[in-house]
Amino acid sequence: MLAPGMLLGLMNATTEMMEIGITSFRLLTLSQCFMGATIVMVQIFPPLKKSYISMASALFRQVLLLVPLTMLLSTKFGMNGIWIGIFLADLINFIFVIGANIWLRKKVLSEW
Repeated sequence: MLAPGMLLGLMNATTEMMEIGITSFRLLTLSQCFMGATIVMVQIFPPLKKSYISMASALFRQVLLLVPLTMLLSTKFGMNGIWIGIFLADLINFIFVIGANIWLRKKVLSEW
């Protein structure tokens, strides 16, 4: 996030690659923060016999969010739309998993 130009410079990136790469590095770095937290939070469901929520999260991100958002936003914003679509898919999935964890805590764990 802080030094994408330096990292791309290590790969002998051209000027055009630098322009594309710096934007993509920054957006995808933010995206990875949400994705990492989602991966950790979704691990609570299988041991509690709610693994369908883990599967729903994966399908929700990949099929219902990632593909349509990247296709839609790439037509409006070009290559930057792809990076924005990935970021939004991860952010929305993160919110979904937080909601699922709140539901789990209120409904399932309170019954135990």
